[in-house]
Amino acid sequence: MVCSVCKRKFIRSIDLTEFYKNKQEFEDEISKVIDSLTEEQLSTKSDEIWNELLTKEALLLNPNNKPKKCVTDGCEALICSYCYIQKSKRLCSECLHP
Repeated sequence: MVCSVCKRKFIRSIDLTEFYKNKQEFEDEISKVIDSLTEEQLSTKSDEIWNELLTKEALLLNPNNKPKKCVTDGCEALICSYCYIQKSKRLCSECLHP
């Protein structure tokens, strides 16, 4: 399963243990990136890092939740919550650019 807007793969979890493990993995990854940057680099890349964190978190699916769908009638395209709110105005890339 991939987001129809950003084309990134959803991170599915079988149970809450796996969900929290996956969440910890990407938080560790972001922490490593932040720790490797100087204060100057961090100030110039903070928006980029923040967007990456929000995007990855939006792709991480809780085992009890399903991804959001495009709001166009008859379209079943899946959209991550970040793209659903921010980028696409709730329409998949197919419906935005027919």
